[in-house]
Amino acid sequence: MNVSVPLPSTPEALFTLIHGHRAEEADIVLLRGDGSMTQALAARFGCVRVLRTAEGRQCPQPGEARLLGRPCRGGYWFREIALLAAGQVRLVGRSVVPPDARQLQHALQRLGDRPLMDLLFLGKRFRPGVKRLQRCFGSHRNGNLSRVTVFTIHGEPLLLRETLVGTIEAADPGVWE
Repeated sequence: MNVSVPLPSTPEALFTLIHGHRAEEADIVLLRGDGSMTQALAARFGCVRVLRTAEGRQCPQPGEARLLGRPCRGGYWFREIALLAAGQVRLVGRSVVPPDARQLQHALQRLGDRPLMDLLFLGKRFRPGVKRLQRCFGSHRNGNLSRVTVFTIHGEPLLLRETLVGTIEAADPGVWE
């Protein structure tokens, strides 16, 4: 007998389903926040540093292409980073931009080691021309909590996956995607 169980609709419920215990409240607050994760980590830990771990062109993961509403083929620009705070990796992120979003690809390339929030936010609000289309929560293959957000910037789509490393209370700097 095949019984279909709906996936949990909140990050708290998903974490509990996967791990059998509740997530740290600090992690849930970070994931559910509407603002910049970099700003939220800076408010909690002080200085946050962006470490670019990978950047270039590649074929997206099928789920990424689907969320962006584009075919799964080569030529997507991606940027992967780690956010370090209080001497530890607290979050890993992946930004994905389709081949037809040329202006956005160039803007992402120019970021260097600056946070993505420089493209998305002006203070605590979105910059003009930035819209959040979709956000979903999940778990990375290693069990860490993630959120995936699809934005448009002046009409060009950008997918952002942010994965908390361990828990914010006890992040292990050796855990990478």
